[in-house]
Amino acid sequence: MLVNMYAILPVVLLFVGILGVVRGRKNIILIIISLEVMLLGVSLHYVLIGWGVYGDVKSLMLSIFLLAIGAAESAIGLALGIAYYRHRL
Repeated sequence: MLVNMYAILPVVLLFVGILGVVRGRKNIILIIISLEVMLLGVSLHYVLIGWGVYGDVKSLMLSIFLLAIGAAESAIGLALGIAYYRHRL
């Protein structure tokens, strides 16, 4: 029952991220932040299901791996945005 109650937060984070991507199509920074929020929601869901239901530590490792991939994606996206902005000027 406790896992079902906490499972609402990852779904809300996922929908907020999707809404941010759809609403901010012209702003690349908003899209990158929204993708991070979606990855955070998915990794939180993995942790809740893996740790809360099955008691498995692998879900924690997978969520850390997902957050590392998200950070690398954000760094590359921001670097490309800055390079495009400098090239445009």
